[in-house]
Amino acid sequence: MKQELAQGQSWGLSNAVLSRHLPQIVKKLADSKNIIRQEAVRCLFQMNEIMRSGNPKENNFIALILPYLNNSSNWHIREELLNLLIRCFLSTRDQGEFDCFQILDSILQLLLNDTKEKVRSLALEAVAAFASIGPPNKLSEVMFQLNVEKDICELVAQRLDQGLCPTLNAETSNIELPYQELFNQQNYDVDSVAHSMTN
Repeated sequence: MKQELAQGQSWGLSNAVLSRHLPQIVKKLADSKNIIRQEAVRCLFQMNEIMRSGNPKENNFIALILPYLNNSSNWHIREELLNLLIRCFLSTRDQGEFDCFQILDSILQLLLNDTKEKVRSLALEAVAAFASIGPPNKLSEVMFQLNVEKDICELVAQRLDQGLCPTLNAETSNIELPYQELFNQQNYDVDSVAHSMTN
């Protein structure tokens, strides 16, 4: 891969080059060791930074990882890809770099349908992170055009009303989730909120 970078493209990696390496790295997100998963996320994030240096019409890192987010049977992969998306959102601080419809459609599918409570909870934080980097009404407009169910829209609105959006630690660049931390301390069950409306 280093050779491809050296020969390849000062404008960044192409989708064709990146896609050859992506499955191997995403597979590491399922590793039982947390340190391995963290390093895989770091590697993917650096790939994203390389892709951002190129022409956005030719390089779409997010489009490459979203199929893994929605189709992986391993919940650790879904979890770590949500962590990756949150980090990408908070690093760029610009919704204009993303396809709002594509991203929110994928994340909201996890919020509604994922079998793992931890993934559903993190999906809600990913939505909050994305909302925090754009205009106040943008999220509701996109959800309306995606025809998102009323109950999910209300859940997202309730979450955003609470504030405490995800942040990046200034020293380590690690994701901080103050909302989750607060309610974990209070033994708050996100699952009871997110799924009471589906029963």
